[in-house]
Amino acid sequence: MIQHVDTLKTLAIGAPVHGRDGFGGRLRKLVVDPARKEIRALIVDRGPTHHPVVVPIGLVTDTDGNHIALTIDTHELAALQHFAEIDYTEPDPAWEARFGHADHEPHYDVVRDSVPFEVGYTQRFGSGLVQHHVHAGIPDQLAPIGRGTKVSCENGQVGHLDQVLIDPMGHMLQALLVRTGHVHSRLVRVPGEWVAWISEEEIHLSIDHSLAKNLPDYQLGDY
Repeated sequence: MIQHVDTLKTLAIGAPVHGRDGFGGRLRKLVVDPARKEIRALIVDRGPTHHPVVVPIGLVTDTDGNHIALTIDTHELAALQHFAEIDYTEPDPAWEARFGHADHEPHYDVVRDSVPFEVGYTQRFGSGLVQHHVHAGIPDQLAPIGRGTKVSCENGQVGHLDQVLIDPMGHMLQALLVRTGHVHSRLVRVPGEWVAWISEEEIHLSIDHSLAKNLPDYQLGDY
């Protein structure tokens, strides 16, 4: 049974997302404001033939850590802002200063997801490239984090993000549930106050690895 988000406050990466009229997709990533440690939106994967969409966190009504319920129908979900991750390279503006001539060769865009708008593509050969990774559908200052996001500390890696616990009123991050290890993995709870900074690639903790490795296993209902 789905419990109200006021009492459980758990968002699990990969959990099914339901509109009022049925299944709408799965939670792919969380969009966080790194400066405030605030969850701003969900990235919902609607399947291989559909664009992922950005769901404002205010549309989430219920969750039990395994399911997420929204205030909208699935056709309204499909109409939300599309999300895409775009990797591309372009000529380095410092190329001319270093080598005495401008680099005017075209660049080549590499798009991870289908992009719902026009993007130019031209083949790129040679060197003098600057790599970029950008997102369509969310502001630049926000960071999408997901199950592959690494969680590290002062002198080592703790594991990878699995779930988050949030304050349902202000949607502030209260804790991370981190999957540690590979063959014999464990799920541990990391308090939100230990989070030093957040980026798309990494969540860094302000603790020593000796403390991180001794975290107890997380049990459902631990807050």
